[in-house]
Formats: sequence, C-alpha cells, structure tokens
Amino acid sequence: MLGKTHIAVGCAIYFYIAQPTDFKSLFADVAISIIGSEVSDIDEANSKVRHVFSWLLVGIVLLAAAATFIKNQFELTLTLPTCISTSKNLFTLFLLVLLFGYFSHHRNAMHSILIDLILSGIIAIWIGQYGYYFFVAFLSHVLLDTLNHKPVRLFYPLKIGVKFNICKANGFVNNVLFIIATVYAGNMFYQYIMKFLSL
Repeated sequence: MLGKTHIAVGCAIYFYIAQPTDFKSLFADVAISIIGSEVSDIDEANSKVRHVFSWLLVGIVLLAAAATFIKNQFELTLTLPTCISTSKNLFTLFLLVLLFGYFSHHRNAMHSILIDLILSGIIAIWIGQYGYYFFVAFLSHVLLDTLNHKPVRLFYPLKIGVKFNICKANGFVNNVLFIIATVYAGNMFYQYIMKFLSL
C-alpha cells in the first residue's frame, strides 16, 4: 500500500476506536496515528518517513555538537528543559529502535508485531494512552502490507513471511481503501471540529 493509504486507514481506525474530548486530544491523537501509520516504512529507501528521520538525526547531531562546543568553549552549564530531561532515556530508546529499523531490510523487523509492541510500550510509558493509538495505527500498516505480493515478517525474529497476494501496492484495492478511509476519517474529523467549536 502507498503511504497516503496507510495514513488514511490509520486515522480512520483511530476515529473508529477513539472518542477525543477536545481539540488537544483530537490533534495529538491524529498526529500519533499518522506517525504510527508511517513509521514502519523507515526501512524503505525512498519513503518520506526515512527522509524525515535522516534530517532529524542530522539535526540532533548538529545540536549536540553545537551544545558541546558552546559548553566547552565558554565553560557554560547547559541544562535540558524538564520535559526532555525526564524522558530522554525513553526518547533515546525510541530513536535507537528507529535507527535499527533504518538499517533493516524492508518489510523485516520494522513490519513486525514485536517492534510495534516495543515502540508502543515506550510511548505508553512516556505519554500514556498515545501508546495504544500508536499500536493500532502501526498494526494497521503492517496488516495492510500483508495483502501485497511481498512477504512481511510479521512474527519477527521468526523467519516466517506473511503475504496474502490480494493486491499490488498501487492497485485497485489500495485506491478503494484510500478513498473509503479518507472519506470516513475526514467526515469524523469534521464532525469533531464542529462539536468542539460549538462548546
């Protein structure tokens, strides 16, 4: 399936299972669903999420180098904001798992239930209920990819590949799923926006 289809289906599933209570939860939940829907394709050389992650890594390295230079050059004590310092270990672990996926083969570890559980667990410990929405969105991506002709290592580290040979990544089924999911998610998003504006 294409990235836009993964995002549309991930958001549609979110709206099916969740009941956002305000703008903050609506936008945060949708954002985490989009991330969960796309992050497993970090192992695909031409994916957008891989390019974003590459730039994120470059930014982190440059910031760390600049902070180290400033600290050493001017003998300053730099402290991280509380929100970062309290969760830096979880953030680092999350980045390490993504880095592992970055160097993995496509539809291998990053398309498995194991990695979904690890990343969702980190998010759940870090920011609560968002771990559940991430888990469901990630799982939707992996399950959609099993419909294709290429096997997905759903039960990694086992060497078993799962494929159902139902459709192509950019074929008729992909287009139908994209349209249905986009209409449903778009309608639900609109309804929640109208509901919150009337409060």
